[in-house]
Amino acid sequence: MANDSKKIKVAPNSKESEMMVLGSMLTNVNALNVASDSLDGSDFYYTEHQLIFDTLKDAYKKDKPADIHLVAEELKRKKKLNDIGGISYLTTLAQYAGTSAYVEEYAQLVKDKAILRRMITAAQVIEKKALEEEDEVSKTLDDAQSLFFQISQSANRESGLLIAELLSGVKAESQLPFLKELQDRQEKFQELGEGEELFPGEPTHFNDLDHMLGGLGKSNFLILAARPAMGKTVLALNIAENVCFKNKVPVAIFSLEMSAEQLLHRMISSQSEVEAEKIKRGSLSGSEYQRVVSVVNEMQKHTIIIDDQPGLKITDLRARARRMKETHDIGLIVIDYLQLLSGSGNRSSSESRQLEISEISRMLKNLARELDVPVLCLSQLSRKVEERAGHRPMMSDLRESGCLTGDTEIMDAETGKIHTIKELAERKKQTPIQVHAVDEKLKVGKFPLIKAFYSGEKQVFELQMRSGKKIKASANHPFLKLGGWTALEDLKVGDHLALPRKVSIDKPSNPMSADEVTLLAHLLGDGCVLPNQPYHYTSADLQNISIVEKTASSLFNLTPRRVKQKNWWHCYLPSPYQLTHGRYHPITNWYNKMDIGRKRSYEKEIPKALFECEEHLIQLFLKHLWATDGNISLKKMNGKSTSGNIYYSSSSEQLSHQVQGLLAVSGIRSHISIHRPEKYRPMYSVKIQGKEDQLLFLDKIGCHGERGDIIPELIEKLNKIQANPNADVIPKEAWKTYIDSARKRKNLTWRDFAKELGMSYCGSALFKSSISRTRLKKINMFLKDEKIELIANSDVNWEKIVSITPLGVEPVYDATVKKAHNFLANGIFAHNSLEQDSDVVMFLMRPEYYDPYNKPGLAELMIGKNRHGKTGDVKLTFRKEIVQFANYTEPGDSPTGEQSAAFNAFSPN
Repeated sequence: MANDSKKIKVAPNSKESEMMVLGSMLTNVNALNVASDSLDGSDFYYTEHQLIFDTLKDAYKKDKPADIHLVAEELKRKKKLNDIGGISYLTTLAQYAGTSAYVEEYAQLVKDKAILRRMITAAQVIEKKALEEEDEVSKTLDDAQSLFFQISQSANRESGLLIAELLSGVKAESQLPFLKELQDRQEKFQELGEGEELFPGEPTHFNDLDHMLGGLGKSNFLILAARPAMGKTVLALNIAENVCFKNKVPVAIFSLEMSAEQLLHRMISSQSEVEAEKIKRGSLSGSEYQRVVSVVNEMQKHTIIIDDQPGLKITDLRARARRMKETHDIGLIVIDYLQLLSGSGNRSSSESRQLEISEISRMLKNLARELDVPVLCLSQLSRKVEERAGHRPMMSDLRESGCLTGDTEIMDAETGKIHTIKELAERKKQTPIQVHAVDEKLKVGKFPLIKAFYSGEKQVFELQMRSGKKIKASANHPFLKLGGWTALEDLKVGDHLALPRKVSIDKPSNPMSADEVTLLAHLLGDGCVLPNQPYHYTSADLQNISIVEKTASSLFNLTPRRVKQKNWWHCYLPSPYQLTHGRYHPITNWYNKMDIGRKRSYEKEIPKALFECEEHLIQLFLKHLWATDGNISLKKMNGKSTSGNIYYSSSSEQLSHQVQGLLAVSGIRSHISIHRPEKYRPMYSVKIQGKEDQLLFLDKIGCHGERGDIIPELIEKLNKIQANPNADVIPKEAWKTYIDSARKRKNLTWRDFAKELGMSYCGSALFKSSISRTRLKKINMFLKDEKIELIANSDVNWEKIVSITPLGVEPVYDATVKKAHNFLANGIFAHNSLEQDSDVVMFLMRPEYYDPYNKPGLAELMIGKNRHGKTGDVKLTFRKEIVQFANYTEPGDSPTGEQSAAFNAFSPN
């Protein structure tokens, strides 16, 4: 007995149950879904089991498969495989798997033990507080109640209540049987009455809406958006009532704002056509009371499940919806509303609300497809609606969505072809193209842009970077900062955005030959190809004159004529045949084919075809272009060489930006500076600075002719110069955003940190400077943080914003990019919008909200997007007293019995 009394008491746990759960998850997808929904990592007592479960749940959240091999690889990547006992322990767990049908029982045992441990912990906390008597007794009691209430809440996670349960006040003891499949439903619809139409989707019984949408299509993700007080919740609820009560289809409602009882109250008012206030007060006439009773009795025969859990995560919603589908065969999901949902909790999405909303909308679309049911999700609109004359919503008003102007350029990442976003949106056939985008690991890759679309007109702003790159976007369009995707309206001058370090293509078609790119470079730089003037080329360098003569002769079979003038030579390029009406100079035909026109110097542009060429042809073009208006020289200070001076100058802004883009193909960074003489046109200089980029330029591109003679000497000088580490830096916010948290996890003081880094401790001064990539890699040698490693080895540069300028209202566009959900636009990474995942977007507005005398009772439902059919406006009648939308009737009319039946699921007896 004495020995028994000295036994160490172990906290409640069941190792075998934990092993059974994990084993089932490793070997059965259904078990993975069930356990992921009902358990958290903290429910497991053993550390190795927590690690394994968290890895499995991460896979579940990302819709990825999970088996022994995949879990082992993920744990190995996290350097945690040895901590759990290696792959042999995972194999042991898999052998431990019991019957997957019992996984809920195994999970409940694990959960029960976890609850007991939490109760013990809570009791210990309460005991400590009670013994110390530091607080008032009432506060200590309140804390105790709060602790146990939290445990109680986690122990009783509901997945929704049947309205039959709410109406009867008791739990239904048996589940409703499965309803028949679509074929049976269609037969029932045909029997509903003469003239009743059959739609491919679930009819809403709002006639004009059904004609436009064809009903609510299976697997469709629909957004119903409006400003507050427009009645979007009422309309969604009316649709749910009609689908459930009239079509006899089970419906799930996730209400994150209103309670189940509040929704039920509205439904009873709508279905009984008794004023909501009367029901609330209980002041009903005898007939009204009978109608309410009749409706309540009828409603209990149908299946609506209401889940009113606030703050729901999208992963929890998805798991609950799956169970509702399995249990009740739901045919419609309604969510009220999008902005109240939380993301999965993944690190990448939690860093930005924009990413989080994108993740949520993507997962809702996936849910609609997985369960093969329409998902109707409500959404708030931005306040911009209130500022607009007429207050009509448009696509760009969707929160967390943004838009770009039509002239925004997007490159096909496979071919190099340049498209404007307007051109992509106006294509008759929306064939996907590959575009450059940045993934969650900050690696630049190629992802499918499956469609571009017009988003209305909106106030736009011009965002300009230090490099000279520009983009015009709406205030709410997101761009990538170090801390995550951020709307333009929340950016400021001095912030840094992500730009690619290098842009490359996979399948160049080489529409131009080496001779063509060579001759074009010289003619664009120092040539005259204007109408009504003899075509000629001027240079002081005979090597340039010779190459122009050679390539022009080879391409067009013409005989150049050389003329000397002081220190210059003119090379005239006459046509090899007589020119007549309709018969043009071969160089004219060539320019027309390239679609660049014969323009003055300030209008010149590079043909888009050049961007579809291999890298070596682009480099050849730049080599010869630099021989015209380029510069390669040594920059000296106090008689000593300090760096190279490499730039290209032009009076054409368009050509300068194109040169910058061509340099990026070889991974050469540059920036554009502008010189504005008083009486002359501005000059644009594409400058290459920093030892690394200059050496890259000299090695890969160089310069044709005499101007290139200095290159060997310049390379030698540059190799002796110490590189400026600030040429490639990480924004200073990295100190507090990532480094500080990693330091804390390592339990290092800042003095310890400075010592590890081999520098003197300098207090807060450390946070005032950006961090070179080299230094960040050195820091992470002892911090060993995954996020810092991604940043240090990323494919992006972080470039400073130099101006944000408001412009006017312009037509705007957006695009849908799978997986990455962003794309390279004008050389800057831009996120795509919330709208991208939806099949249908509807906007609700009631004019009388803004003016009580303006069309009272009228509601306008605008179909802004319909991926599978028509768009346009639908009129509805709003009957405020009974919380109901109805098919439109003219002012002063009341719905007829037939019309009433169209929006009432059943008539009261």
